[in-house]
Amino acid sequence: MSFNADLELHSLTGHASGTYSHANGYKVDLAKNSVLNSYVQNSFTKIANRSDGYPQWQSAAGNIYCDEGNHVRSFIHKRARH
Repeated sequence: MSFNADLELHSLTGHASGTYSHANGYKVDLAKNSVLNSYVQNSFTKIANRSDGYPQWQSAAGNIYCDEGNHVRSFIHKRARH
């Protein structure tokens, strides 16, 4: 399955630093829309909610997608090496 999505880049203000951070390429916030929501919910395995109650799904590769209300946070389990 493929779909088109708009990508918006913003500053990292307000995001925590650390090894597995936005700044280091492990986390990406995606704007929610019906196509993305459907893709995540129907393509990946529902796992336990995060400790703050937000629902999560996990891909076969280990990537985690979390519906954080106004966006979907994607945590890339293993970054591609350049």
